Amino acid sequence: QRWKDRIVKTGCFDYSREMILRFARNTTQKGRFSEERAWKAMKKFKKRNMMLSVHQLEQQLLSKTLFPVPGLKSLGGHDMFYMRPSRYFPKQTKTKTVIDNLAYVMNTMLEKEHCCTEGIGFVACMDNWKFENFEVNYCYQFMMGLQGCVVPVQVQLFLIVNPPSWFGAIWRIMKPMLAPSFRKKVKMIPESRLGKYLQAGFEMFLPDDMRTGEASTDSMVSDFVTFRHSVETRIKTRGCFSDSGSNSDRVSLSERSTTVSGETNNDQHPQDVLSFRWNSSLASSAGSNSGSVPQASRSENEDNNDDASIHCDIHGDLDDDFSVLTGDTRGDRVVPAAVERAPRATRG
Repeated sequence: QRWKDRIVKTGCFDYSREMILRFARNTTQKGRFSEERAWKAMKKFKKRNMMLSVHQLEQQLLSKTLFPVPGLKSLGGHDMFYMRPSRYFPKQTKTKTVIDNLAYVMNTMLEKEHCCTEGIGFVACMDNWKFENFEVNYCYQFMMGLQGCVVPVQVQLFLIVNPPSWFGAIWRIMKPMLAPSFRKKVKMIPESRLGKYLQAGFEMFLPDDMRTGEASTDSMVSDFVTFRHSVETRIKTRGCFSDSGSNSDRVSLSERSTTVSGETNNDQHPQDVLSFRWNSSLASSAGSNSGSVPQASRSENEDNNDDASIHCDIHGDLDDDFSVLTGDTRGDRVVPAAVERAPRATRG
């Protein structure tokens, strides 16, 4: 209620209770809700990140750069999304486009109650990745997105699979961008060790552009785009994509999510049959505890030094507050202080 009162006084975008709870879960301090931290995040949050649609991002989604993987779960039960960084070229695609891709995919995953309460996981396959696929500003904004600065989300596991032998140089740039608590969730592994972090039978759901994957990447992406078109067309008819700033027209992401869940569970559209996997991935978990604060699974984070042969250290001494919208904003370019202070040669 105090947040609602503040929203009325400040004219801040009117969030529903479900959306406010998402912010609260994403800004916990030492395992407890923090009203002030959540309020700061809400004030700085960009409304447009909640209003992204498949119509805006269809071309980017069809590039198969980043998309959710239905059925793929971590050992802790977290739904996973997937990225092939070698398909992104900073000189050809704007950073804003790939960050919107990230925000949209995470938002669609958070339409599922279990993902809201317990968090999600991320797999980045580094096959064929070269330095021309990397840019410091893009990396920084992407890391901030994974830490909840683009949409309120808890990424509980970040798998960097098959990193090149020279990835240590990139890790030295990435490391200051990550809060110490988030670094513990980062695992750099060869593909042969995926079974240590993913549930048994993961090969059936893993995209087939990885050596051990058996699921068709093309079908997975096209089905997802088709399904989202079907869902969002019906949502639009009900007025859930309103961009108006007036109080009477404000519609939050969680209200869109409720509409999606209701439609997929009850009145299926014929197109949904084509994308049955997305229907099941959006269904809310009946046994989930909506009042709990999401915690990372111990089985995924307890052995932080197992991959020492690939990287030396994933711990650090930065302040935990780094994960909440830090860095200097200069127009459209956001630069972490640690990178800005580095010598020009290091900054690339």
